[in-house]
Amino acid sequence: VDAPDFDSVEQANRALAERFLDAADLLVFVTTDTRYADDVPWTMLHRAKQRGVPLLTLINRLPQDAADRDAVLDDYRRLLRDADMAGSGAFGDLQAYGVTEGSLDPATNGLDAQSVAPVSDALEELRHDADQRKDLVRRGLAGAIEALPEAVSRIVAEMREEATIADSLITSARERYQEQEDQIATTIDQGSFLRSEVLNEWQDFVGANAVARIVSHGVGKVAATIKAAFRPGPPAPANEVREAALDDLTALIVSHADQAAADTATTWMANDYGAAALSERPDLWGSTPGLADTVEAALDAWGRSIGTEIAKMGEGRRGFARAASLGVNAVGTGAILAVFAHTGGITGAEAGIAAMTAVVNQALLEAIFGESTVAKFVAAARERLDAIIDDALTAERERFTQSLDIDTGSSALADQLSATVDSIVSASRR
Repeated sequence: VDAPDFDSVEQANRALAERFLDAADLLVFVTTDTRYADDVPWTMLHRAKQRGVPLLTLINRLPQDAADRDAVLDDYRRLLRDADMAGSGAFGDLQAYGVTEGSLDPATNGLDAQSVAPVSDALEELRHDADQRKDLVRRGLAGAIEALPEAVSRIVAEMREEATIADSLITSARERYQEQEDQIATTIDQGSFLRSEVLNEWQDFVGANAVARIVSHGVGKVAATIKAAFRPGPPAPANEVREAALDDLTALIVSHADQAAADTATTWMANDYGAAALSERPDLWGSTPGLADTVEAALDAWGRSIGTEIAKMGEGRRGFARAASLGVNAVGTGAILAVFAHTGGITGAEAGIAAMTAVVNQALLEAIFGESTVAKFVAAARERLDAIIDDALTAERERFTQSLDIDTGSSALADQLSATVDSIVSASRR
């Protein structure tokens, strides 16, 4: 089979020639009097030696002058000896044959048969000698097996290096996203992400006389006539406040996801593998376009679940029937705001409308359900909220892992590859 040139300008041709080299039982290596000392031919000769494939070498287009021909062939044979290639010959020591420029057969417009007689005679001998053919194949196979450890060791080293780099990049991404997730948690505890107009509206309602009486006197001491007791207060802006609060939280999460993406991408740019991934995925510099919709849907379901739990918690509580005159939605909105801004997370340094809202909200809920129940409820609701945020940021972070053209499990695969090669070499020597 006539392989494409090893120094072809076409990458596909070079790749195919290398595949022929790896598969051949016998290699007739052809070069010219002007190229025999170039790097590319010698790179492939060294690879053939490492591979263990039996060789015949031939210099084409030699000068017409006999002295010049001999000078080129002698120099080539010297180079082969210096490269310790003598033992790579197909039939004993490696031979270098020559074909003179212009050695043509006019009848066929091809090479004169006599000019390549040494090569054709060797191939003809192989055609008639099955044992010699088998011996040649065994030599090629033995050479390939002997060369396996060195060749595979380089592959294994590269696989392990890639796995180390992948782990480092993934770890940096995890750290950047965790930093932003921690900042979200702190902001939620302080309630500082909530717009002041939203808190003011809720504070006006929670601080109104009817609700204030529940907080100060307890549910059981509210006047028996519920309609009269709650007539003076303003209507509960429960739905509006709830939606505005969840919108603010959605914006907070998306903002921090954007920052985590930008921080991770900046870190990755310092690494060749990371930079290569980013060149293919410029979208990684920011959050996923649909992130806001995804987070909004998850938070809406979370908010509805709180309303359901509030109603369930109130079942059988005599005081809750009266407090329900405020509306289950209103109590549920108060519970949501208690998760966002609660007295356990706000200190004097953050005093303001968020702190005041937190104090009254918590007092209202504790008056209805009891301090212990409220504490457990808020903790459980916050845990579910944290899970929503963590899921969202984890999905955002995973885009970076998926962008890497590296198998993160390649280190284990490298170990398996090394063990397999050791077994093959060991078995071949028995």
